[in-house]
Amino acid sequence: MWIMGARPVQKTVPFACHASGGTTVLHLRRIFRACLPWVLGAAVVVVVSACCENRAVIRDLRHFPQDAFRYFDQSQGNRLLLSDGAQSVLDQQFNRHFFSPWHRLHPVYDKGEILERLERFSANLGYGENRQPHDPKWLEDLRRAAALDTFPNAGFPGITVAASNLRELPTSKPHFKDFDLPGEGFPFDNLQYSAIPANTPVYVSHVSADGAWTLVESHFGLGWVPSADIARADAGLRRAWEIGRYVAMTKDNQSAIDDQGQFLFRVGVGQILPLCSRGADHYRVWVAVADENRGAHLKEISLPLQAVVRKPLAFTMNHIAGVINQFMGQPYGWGGLYGNRDCSSTLKDLFVPFGIWLPRNSFHQAHGVGKFVPFEDLSTKDKTRKILVEGSPLLTLLWSPGHIALYLGEYAGQPMVFHNLWGIRTRDGWGREGRKVIGHAAITGVHPGAELCQFDPTYGDLLNRIEGMALLVSPDSGQQPLPDR
Repeated sequence: MWIMGARPVQKTVPFACHASGGTTVLHLRRIFRACLPWVLGAAVVVVVSACCENRAVIRDLRHFPQDAFRYFDQSQGNRLLLSDGAQSVLDQQFNRHFFSPWHRLHPVYDKGEILERLERFSANLGYGENRQPHDPKWLEDLRRAAALDTFPNAGFPGITVAASNLRELPTSKPHFKDFDLPGEGFPFDNLQYSAIPANTPVYVSHVSADGAWTLVESHFGLGWVPSADIARADAGLRRAWEIGRYVAMTKDNQSAIDDQGQFLFRVGVGQILPLCSRGADHYRVWVAVADENRGAHLKEISLPLQAVVRKPLAFTMNHIAGVINQFMGQPYGWGGLYGNRDCSSTLKDLFVPFGIWLPRNSFHQAHGVGKFVPFEDLSTKDKTRKILVEGSPLLTLLWSPGHIALYLGEYAGQPMVFHNLWGIRTRDGWGREGRKVIGHAAITGVHPGAELCQFDPTYGDLLNRIEGMALLVSPDSGQQPLPDR
């Protein structure tokens, strides 16, 4: 039967033998040539699979102790790694950075920089939380809300009165680049710059058109914060806050509760508060809360001794290992989302109890403090040797583009690091990029995931990607802080 526009259907039987012997041989040869790459590919997969692993937990996490105390000589645990004088210098630098927003007379970031942050999203509108592409109206509405034609329409010192987030634009909604590309979908919200703890000093430079969002400058960056999370800090509060005596949190997820039993906000590692006095089992500290006019005022509360220390805490192996272990296994949080930490915020918060200030992102942590030692043109073998010989355990940061880790020292013949990592880059037999998700803070060697069947040795190997290390103290004395940059 004929169908309009169609060719007549011919019944054929795949791989059927034809009358001609020559034709049959030719047909089989064609089939063989077509199938050969698949057969060889399958054989390669079988051979490779016999030499690699695809377990749920990578080998480093199974073989290396996830306890920071295991990586140093216990008899040396109380030895000072920084002299009292050196640590005092670093602590003074920390305080200058921390309170710097309160000593500004005008914004550090100009209108052009803030406009550039907004307009760069016009090149890629990205996707929302529903995995659907943003409409151009999405950016138009944010442009209107930002009201940057009136920038700066504010200019006063403030303080956060809740745990909040610094957002790139005045919205809590996300911007994902591409859900189909590894590292470009969830959880990588491009509008999330950083979490910002309660009671962080800020400079308020601008308020959105509807008043719902406030643009603030903190000691580590710029971002939009919900206006409800900000209060004005008057001169009296600022004087009381800058007394020079502080406590630092050493445990996460602690509740700040006033003497009437009212919950105020969460506090955790990375936060400091002014010290009032010490009791038998607690410290009395100041916190700032907002009044009905959005002005900040002080309240005195108690925090348990087991969760807080006088800043700066002596920089010993025992002390820093104790804080590291508080972070061990904590979920990865891009930009501090969901109250979690990414690689750079993990290290930034880790050093706060010791009065050592670090910038917020990995690039500036490596290049903005201490001395950066580049690994240009070094082989992985030479990199290993340089880290082991020149790196100071617990005071050296290892940097690769987009990632940072703390060097712990040598273990089983290789450098060991503490870091918070999302995943390990993989590549399958067809060259498609993927991720083996780790998703938490951990101690590993410098080749985590090397046993994976689809491990990418070029871009997935940590040591291969490390481009240098930052020494936080002088390599000559091991005690003197390097100049603050």
